[in-house]
Amino acid sequence: MKSKSSTALRRLPFALIGLLVATPVLVFGLLRLPLAAGFEAASAKLTGNAPACPWGKVLLAPYHARSFAELDRGFQADVAAVEQDDSLDIELVRSPERSFWIKRGAGHNWGGKRLLSYLLAEHAWMASVNRQDTVRRGDVVLDCGAHVGVFTHHSFLRGASKVVAIEPDPVNLECLRRTFSHEIASGKLILVPKGVWSSVTTLVLSESKVNSGSNS
Repeated sequence: MKSKSSTALRRLPFALIGLLVATPVLVFGLLRLPLAAGFEAASAKLTGNAPACPWGKVLLAPYHARSFAELDRGFQADVAAVEQDDSLDIELVRSPERSFWIKRGAGHNWGGKRLLSYLLAEHAWMASVNRQDTVRRGDVVLDCGAHVGVFTHHSFLRGASKVVAIEPDPVNLECLRRTFSHEIASGKLILVPKGVWSSVTTLVLSESKVNSGSNS
């Protein structure tokens, strides 16, 4: 004998049955997403602060945020400080791609090792979402505000013939010299110890003691 519940379920439209099944799956998926990223992106769009960003990408912001967070966690697990230079307060951090010299940083959240893992994840994520907008083989690249050279490194990975790295911070410059000594010796990397501005002038460089990538 068939139960009343199974008979009633058969009478439901297939679309409604699909909705009943999909809803808990969708809710579970949303709970695992960093929804704050979606609210932030939507707020920026609604207030006119992101005019070039289409709504399609705004709605995908939580998914992209989760993708970035997964990459970041992976790089955090794979980087390690292997050498220090106390005279400049810098450290050599080994990563799956190459080792980088970087300022240690005073803050735990943005110390050298933590900052490098974030930057590596950031560039890996950008490469995954902007596959067409990238450095191509044979390009000459200007890295404006080169910091410690994560973008310079990825430019060489993508086949850049030459990179001009422009960086005003003297300690970041020393990190670049140590990290890319072979590329500098071969002429593939040119360091320019200046800042990038709209005119030739002299400006004050504000240094961050916490995040060496946020000097301004």
